[in-house]
Amino acid sequence: MPQNRAIYGQPFFTLPDQTNNQLQISPRVPGAIMLENINAKSLDSIIIHAPENTLERQYVLARSLFSVKPYGSILAFASKTKGGARLAKEFAKFGCNVEVNHQSHYKITACQRPTKVQKLDAAINAGSPRYEHGIGFWTQPGLFSWNRIDPASALLISNLPPLEGVGADLGCGYGILAKSVLGTGLCRKLILIDIDRRALAMAERNVGLRETETIWTDIRLAKDMPTQLDFVITNPPFHENGIEDRKLGCAFINKAAAMLKPTGILWITANRHLPYENLLNVAFSKVMLITQNQWYKVYKASK
Repeated sequence: MPQNRAIYGQPFFTLPDQTNNQLQISPRVPGAIMLENINAKSLDSIIIHAPENTLERQYVLARSLFSVKPYGSILAFASKTKGGARLAKEFAKFGCNVEVNHQSHYKITACQRPTKVQKLDAAINAGSPRYEHGIGFWTQPGLFSWNRIDPASALLISNLPPLEGVGADLGCGYGILAKSVLGTGLCRKLILIDIDRRALAMAERNVGLRETETIWTDIRLAKDMPTQLDFVITNPPFHENGIEDRKLGCAFINKAAAMLKPTGILWITANRHLPYENLLNVAFSKVMLITQNQWYKVYKASK
């Protein structure tokens, strides 16, 4: 481990302890090391792009304090409106004395790990994977719609016919769409693809391994993806770091078109305001609006 220094996420600006050889430990950076696998008191320092979700953020802070040596440095930052304003109090709850600075719209909180920390176990337990009985899925705080079935996916599920052959779920999350597709018994294999390692782990628990394969990748950068697929299903994201980015959905559509065989079909759901129709009509020979309501729409696109 280079210099026993780690970084969680991607800073948008240069930070005091940032170097080029820090160990990446964010589950949303494909190929990163698992934070959970870092030994206790083994890191000299860690930089954290703190997540917006409260349970997820406190879990990451607690795991980081567990992993850093006494008197090692911890620097966490977040947008003031997306958790940054709470960082100092959260560190104080764990027994840390912090220094707070500001840069642009971000709060930067720095501290040395004290010899004695407190309440780590409670935060780690609260942010760990769990079975949510209300929705019937294994999930984890911080995943998209982690404790409810998102209505766009529900609308797609209610309009999906039984899908046969080999397909892929782009941005599978914890497996809501996949469980529905595999439940018909007609899908021979479903490839689960997501940028978040935790989502793939939960999806595997929810749908099993027998008829699935997982790929941990960023769709925008992915190469050598499966091709000649019978179908692709997707509820693509359209936010990154809390900011709407319509290019994300466009990347999913283009990748789906490249992965499908000549007779393949894309099933996609999206918010009504997202203008994917033009791209769908360019990438596919036939596009049908299957249904829509006040908020969401479902398309079937054929190669």
